[in-house]
Amino acid sequence: MRDLHLELEEYGASDMRPIGFFVQDGLSDHALRVTRIIDALPPSRSVTVFCPDPTLIAEVAGRAEVIALPSFSVSTGKHVGHAVMPGVDAGFSLGQGPMMASLIRADLNALTRWFDRAHPALLMIDESAEIARLARRCDVPHVVALKHGMRQDEAHDEMFSGAEGLLAPFHKALAQPDWSHGWTGKTHFAAGLERLQRVPERQAARRRLNLPEDATVILALTDPTTQPMQHAAVIAGARAVSDCVWLLAGDEAAAGDPSNLRRMSGDVTHETQIAAADLVISNAGDVISAEILSARRPWIVVPEWSLCDAQIEKARALSKAGAAHMRHQLPGYEAGWRQTLDIATQLHDPARQAALDHAGAAAGVAAWLEGLAAERNAPVHPMLPAIDHMTPGQQVADALA
Repeated sequence: MRDLHLELEEYGASDMRPIGFFVQDGLSDHALRVTRIIDALPPSRSVTVFCPDPTLIAEVAGRAEVIALPSFSVSTGKHVGHAVMPGVDAGFSLGQGPMMASLIRADLNALTRWFDRAHPALLMIDESAEIARLARRCDVPHVVALKHGMRQDEAHDEMFSGAEGLLAPFHKALAQPDWSHGWTGKTHFAAGLERLQRVPERQAARRRLNLPEDATVILALTDPTTQPMQHAAVIAGARAVSDCVWLLAGDEAAAGDPSNLRRMSGDVTHETQIAAADLVISNAGDVISAEILSARRPWIVVPEWSLCDAQIEKARALSKAGAAHMRHQLPGYEAGWRQTLDIATQLHDPARQAALDHAGAAAGVAAWLEGLAAERNAPVHPMLPAIDHMTPGQQVADALA
């Protein structure tokens, strides 16, 4: 077998300018994708990461230049809201964007200075129509993430149409039927990019969690903060279906917990919890979906509210592919719970789940990025004239003009 990095080097040996990664916010799933892709790039490729919270990508700190962009964090409270680019009437379509003028000026100045200094081979943008437009105006080749949801608005279409390629962290079979060929035709589908790297043996996971080896174990990966009603429904389900052991997030037992309900502390990994379970209940987030697919477990997927109805569309795609049983909400009575659990168990097809989960996805993405960088091997030239003599505000205004 040929060495992967030798194969990757052939794509761009004549152009080893840096590849940049823009991480939209401080969420761990965004950082997970970027970390795995960077690890798969050839060692000779220099890398720069723009991230609101550099601690999330500490694993690649020795491999990449990291530049903090605090204005793009979803955790900065009043400093962050929904922003749109000049001339684009997009409402919610652009997602989270910086609102505080001083922060956005400083952060966009950092980006445009890097464009001029590094002449990047490529910029991967996790989620930001604002940054995609900036890169396009500065003639920086870029790729953007394609996620589920209703994204046929003007802002998203401009972002997807102007990119060199789109990266979808899931299998092509999960693509939405309403996506245009103009999008899917240049999309790299990376099934398994966020999968569990190792799924422990079931009985070993149960011993780790001190669970009966012969019990039927139901794992509910619901969040009491963001999904309080689903969380409450699971507790009701544990009371209703008392012949099963139910696992639920939480450090300590709460008053009124039934005896067959176990709370899982935050130091227990998802891989251990999923491996120990006979059936999993979760939302339709990208990472948790990839993790459950890699474990091949019967699955009840309950989408939570999300921008652009992203989780609803993802759950529909998973259900259509035969990978999960979708419910818009969990039952509120015993017969409903037993019927839902029975349907999810009977519909379970591990072969269909396996078809949507591939090992080695990060290496495939790295090779794809190297190929795009080689194809776009344009002559190096300054993009912002006399940048050292321009104020930060002038640099940004010039880039967006």
